Amino acid sequence: MIARFACIPNRLGIPSVYINIPEEKVVALFEISKIINLYPEIKNIILQEATKETSKFDKISGRLLLENNNLHSSREEVLEIYKGARETGILNKVNVVDNNFLIFEKKIR
Repeated sequence: MIARFACIPNRLGIPSVYINIPEEKVVALFEISKIINLYPEIKNIILQEATKETSKFDKISGRLLLENNNLHSSREEVLEIYKGARETGILNKVNVVDNNFLIFEKKIR
C-alpha cells in the first residue's frame, strides 16, 4: 500500500509513504502525521496498491509535458519515461544520465 498526498495549490516533492507489511502500519501513520503537519496545503490522502519491490522492473512510469510559448507561436512536446521505479515521483528527481530514463522532445512551429 502507498499513501500519496493531494495539495491545493499543487505541490511537487512531497514524499510518499509505503506500507509494505502489516507491522509497518504504526510507523506509516506516524510518518503520514509528520508530513501532514509539515505541509498545511495537503487536502487529501490517496491510498492505493503499491507496485511490489520485486515487480518494479516490469513497470514503466511516464509523463507527457506540453508547453506553449505564445510569444513565438511555438509549442514543445516532451515525453519522459523511466523503467524500474515504484512510482512516477522518480521523474521529479531523476538523473538524466540514468540508463533507465528516456526523454523525447519534439518542437512544433
